[in-house]
Amino acid sequence: MIGASFDYGILPSLSFDDVTIKGSNWNIAARFYPFFESFFVGVGFGKQTLKGLKVDTINGQAVTATADYSQTILIPHIGWRRVFAGGFFFGTELGVQLPISKAFTITTDRPDVEAAFPTQTNDLKNSANVQADKYGDIPLPWVGIIQFGIFL
Repeated sequence: MIGASFDYGILPSLSFDDVTIKGSNWNIAARFYPFFESFFVGVGFGKQTLKGLKVDTINGQAVTATADYSQTILIPHIGWRRVFAGGFFFGTELGVQLPISKAFTITTDRPDVEAAFPTQTNDLKNSANVQADKYGDIPLPWVGIIQFGIFL
């Protein structure tokens, strides 16, 4: 009737235009199975991290900006898990991730260019910071399309 789990997920490296993004998350969750079946209602607490790389040209020199974003989240969710013999399970879940706190930093691989062209570098950093602030404070969907593992 009651379950607990440690979950880990990854976002493989995705590239579009000149931006590459990858990420991961972990959470500890408690689940309540009200019908003693596969359906559950749960809540999780965890951390999500994203890393983005963007290559830009400043005064003819290639500069790679790296954005590191981490967020502590609370995740109310519902779902379904079918447990098979031996404890193997297959399931899915849907919920919302509620931000509790966040941290965001941007660094470049060329401090010499950054020092020589502070206005252009700050414009690049400020643009990324605006996007992080915009999306870092709003609830986002939490979707586990395919989940599998072992119940112990």
